[in-house]
Order: sequence, then C-alpha cells, then structure tokens
Amino acid sequence: RRSVIKGVRFTCPLARRCPVTKAKRRQCQACRLQKCLDVGMRRDMIMSEEVLQRRRELRGQRGQPGGQQGLTAEQQELIALLIAAHQRTFDSSFSQFTRYWPAVRLLVPSPPAVASGLSLSLSPCQEVPPDALSLLPQFADLSTFMIQQVIEFAKEIPVFRCAGRGHAAGQRPAPARDVSPCRRVP
Repeated sequence: RRSVIKGVRFTCPLARRCPVTKAKRRQCQACRLQKCLDVGMRRDMIMSEEVLQRRRELRGQRGQPGGQQGLTAEQQELIALLIAAHQRTFDSSFSQFTRYWPAVRLLVPSPPAVASGLSLSLSPCQEVPPDALSLLPQFADLSTFMIQQVIEFAKEIPVFRCAGRGHAAGQRPAPARDVSPCRRVP
C-alpha cells in the first residue's frame, strides 16, 4: 500500500526471479510488490491517507460509549423474560445432580514397583477412573435430564409456548441447541 501511494518504482537485480518467502520477503521489494499484484491486489483500489483517516475516525466514534445506542424496550423485555425463566427453572445448588454422580470411586491397588529400581511414591490404593463403557448409562441418564431441563426452560418462553404441540415437538432439536448454551451460563 505504501509503495503504491508513494509512487515508488522498484527494480529487481535478478530479472524478477526472486523467491518471495516469509524469510526473504525483505530482500527484493520489486518482486514482493509484483507478487501482491499477481495475486489480485489492484493499484486503483488502494485507499488514500485521507480516506484511511476518515475510516479510523468513524471506527473511533463507533467504539465510544456515547456512540452506541441503548437497548429497545422490546429487547429489554426479552432479556427480563429470559432471566426470569432461568431463575425459575435453574437449580443453582445442583442438588438434582447428586443422583448422577458416582457414589463410590473405583479403587485398585497401585502397580508394582518399576524393575529399574526406582521407587514410586504412590499410596497403597490409587484412584483409577472406571471404564468408559461402564459410564455410558450414567452419561445417557445425565444427557436425558439436561435435555428435559432445556425443554422446561423453553416452555417458560412465550415463543416456544405458542407453537402447536406437534409443531413444537418437531422444533425441539434446533431450539435445544440454541438454548443449551444459555443454560450453562450462571
């Protein structure tokens, strides 16, 4: 951009056959500029300094707190509705999850000492996670419970309530994906 704005004419000492790589891009400015032009840069589309300055000023104005517009009444009402629905359906103590956590951890004896003579500082019993396949029923129950919680949350929102029963059943997978991340936020 600077080369085109300043109107600089570069010359290549190797008849425009220099390799332009990340490591060697500063060695020949003529080949570097030519590579930019070859991949689609157009000289007539480069903005002048005045245009760039105006763009920077506009970005600065948008970033200032006074330049941002507040929420509309409808947006504020929707936010209040979502917060109220969340508070009615979310258990912040997580008391309902206690039935889904394993009550007893699997304890197995620690492995024998390594043959090289190094002593391992392991306790006589080491906590080892259970087999992943044995946790699948627990995972399925937990997933079912979470989906039920998302559905209960969605029922609190008028848009989901007004859909017909058959229509709502068909829509559940998509809203569940949309609502699930909302439920994770405390």
